[in-house]
Amino acid sequence: MKSWADEGWRLAATLLAAAVAGLLLGNFQIALLIALMLYAAWMIYRLHQVNSWLQSGAATKDTPDTTGLLDSVVQLVHREQRRSGRQKDKMRRTLSQFNALASEIPDATVVLDDKWLIQWCNAAAEKLLGINRKADRGQRIDNLLRAPEFVAFLQEVHSEHRELEIVSPVSSELTLLVTCVPAGDNQLILTARNITQRVQVREMRKAFVADVSHELKTPLTVIRGHLEMLGERHSLTEHEWLALSRIDEQSDRMETIVSDLLMLSKLESSTLEPDEGHWISMPGLIEKIINDVTGGLDLHNLHTQFDTSLELLGIESEIYSCCQNLIQNALSYNPAGTRIDIEWRYVAQSEPEHSWVISDTDAATLEPGSVIFLVRDQGIGIPEEHLSRLSQRFYRVDRDRSRATGGTGLGLAIVKYIAQRHSGHLFIESQSGKGSLFAVSFPAFRHRKLSNQSRASQ
Repeated sequence: MKSWADEGWRLAATLLAAAVAGLLLGNFQIALLIALMLYAAWMIYRLHQVNSWLQSGAATKDTPDTTGLLDSVVQLVHREQRRSGRQKDKMRRTLSQFNALASEIPDATVVLDDKWLIQWCNAAAEKLLGINRKADRGQRIDNLLRAPEFVAFLQEVHSEHRELEIVSPVSSELTLLVTCVPAGDNQLILTARNITQRVQVREMRKAFVADVSHELKTPLTVIRGHLEMLGERHSLTEHEWLALSRIDEQSDRMETIVSDLLMLSKLESSTLEPDEGHWISMPGLIEKIINDVTGGLDLHNLHTQFDTSLELLGIESEIYSCCQNLIQNALSYNPAGTRIDIEWRYVAQSEPEHSWVISDTDAATLEPGSVIFLVRDQGIGIPEEHLSRLSQRFYRVDRDRSRATGGTGLGLAIVKYIAQRHSGHLFIESQSGKGSLFAVSFPAFRHRKLSNQSRASQ
């Protein structure tokens, strides 16, 4: 209010001086006009000074001399500067605390823009990824980490949340688990965790299982040999025959478990190249599996639907085991007469909605253009809480029933790893009391469509 009063008194004094001059000169209007023009010119000059001060940064030491309303404006600017300074100090302290905390995070963290330029990283990024926090700022991360699988991982980050295991560029002895998620303002947050110890434990477990399985084969062979010798004796009592048959049954079971463990060890320790394998006539293979597991007796209500033009590129023994496990499970865990559908076909553009549980990743989808082997039953179903763990080794929903049907608890684990080796996925859907659906998908480069002429010549 004081600034308004000062400005009013200044204007009043100017008008009074103009009135006195007008009376003395005998021309009141000319004197008033001249006074107002001088007042306006003086105000414009003061505004110019304030404007120049603001444009130069509004430094306190350069504050122009002002009075009245302009002085009020200048004071408001000073007040805002002090408030802004306090906010900046608070933000600097917060940023300093954040940088200090982020530097202590053991996982490498890198902030990228939408062009993959490094905007910020923590100290762990230097240790695990070899990124220099100062020198590499503004560099494209794919110029520093040039592994093809890492570049492909970045290209797909916007479509799905994924993880990637890579060898650290700093040391070949370090294994990193890399994740990347979109953030606000077209940014990406990339993290890399040192999982070397986890990988070493995993490899030790694989080696242990493989070694133990190999070592068990010899005593099992000896046991089976002696069982055959004892079985040829005719002097055994009924109780001895019963004991012998139980031993034989359990040795068969143990031999099956060892074979499955050896297969799992092989599947885990090797990968297939995109062009590796042979072209397999899937309809013929599936029909053979059905005959092998049923012995030609259809105790269930089997319905098959095969696209006879589709061949699969893969390892036939592994694909046989994959399909055989799914078909055998449907037959073993459902009562006689249950309808079972077995399909080999393209994935349609508009597949029905499924509440899939994906056994090996959270990101897989059933993509049009891929092919699928599917086994669906309308039997007892599986409770939802078990679905995500079905493909774990030795996991059983009902242990007593699994043993009664001869299951080892390794079948779905084998299916999962065979699917992975062939760049596919195992999908599961089930409801208790309403049946189950198991499907293995294979990508487009793993199948081909035969012409009518080619099929006729086979």
